[in-house]
Amino acid sequence: MGQAGLLDADFEEDYPRMLQKEYRFYRKKYNFLPVHEPVHFLRMRPGNFPTIRLAQLAKLLEQSSHLFGKIKSASTLQQLKQMLALTANDYWHYHYRFDEVSSFKEKVLGRQMTDNIIINTIIPVVFAYGYLKQEQPYKNKALRWLEETTAEQNNITRQWTALGLVNNSAYDSQAYIELLKTYCRGKNCLSCSIGAAILKRSV
Repeated sequence: MGQAGLLDADFEEDYPRMLQKEYRFYRKKYNFLPVHEPVHFLRMRPGNFPTIRLAQLAKLLEQSSHLFGKIKSASTLQQLKQMLALTANDYWHYHYRFDEVSSFKEKVLGRQMTDNIIINTIIPVVFAYGYLKQEQPYKNKALRWLEETTAEQNNITRQWTALGLVNNSAYDSQAYIELLKTYCRGKNCLSCSIGAAILKRSV
């Protein structure tokens, strides 16, 4: 929170004051360098505010020592989802931002956010680990998890399904996103096996 610039205000509540005091101590002790990337609240649903997501990340780190080791040893997608079944601490049940009280709501990671973390963070890291260590089982496990994860639904995937293609899992949706970004938008049709086949058929 401190490195994100969220503890710079003059707070009235005890909890943010405590965090501010702790941060200032560790900033001095470890000579933290300032981070100049701003955090944004505009055009976000309150549940996605950076304060909530950082609190959930802190909870994950608190309860998951040797986190990468646990991820590597997980054998099923359900085990990953259980690791990410996080609830931010009690303060955030009544807040979305510091010093601004709101009605009670537990701040848990939803299904879609859990899937996003698995698709865009955990699976690529596990696959990269298997690739770098030349251990095929990790790569196979990452791809299996991708096939078992719910497909993403967005403007890109809808363009492909409108053409009659199936989108049954995140394995499919990630492939469609990669195709569009790497080949279609760059007009690299000749480097794409699908584009090359279409062009060859049309000659």
